[in-house]
Amino acid sequence: MKRTRRRVGPISVYLTREQINALIYLLDCFSAADANNKLAADAEKLKRKILLHGRTFNDRGDEKVSLYFYEEEASTLILLTSIYVLAFGNQTNDYYEQIGLTRKGVGSSHDAEQFHSTS
Repeated sequence: MKRTRRRVGPISVYLTREQINALIYLLDCFSAADANNKLAADAEKLKRKILLHGRTFNDRGDEKVSLYFYEEEASTLILLTSIYVLAFGNQTNDYYEQIGLTRKGVGSSHDAEQFHSTS
């Protein structure tokens, strides 16, 4: 049986002024690294979207920005953020072996591999 991918609607994100500035800084870092790189082009596209479509508002004295991202855009942001942290962040913990362990019916990484290969 072939699985069909279910599309998710836009994902709303609310960021403070400091958070949006940090996010745009991250996107700028990718854009400046290599303009011919696909990730750099994706980062520039996301930055333009944020600047064009983001909505500023005040929430109990806090300056915030409201954004809507679609699945592919959110996926790209997660990828860019993880690459940035790997390149410039501090050493992170290794959580790889813990992924999927709490899913019902999956008890180990090996079981998870078998689960995905039979799906």
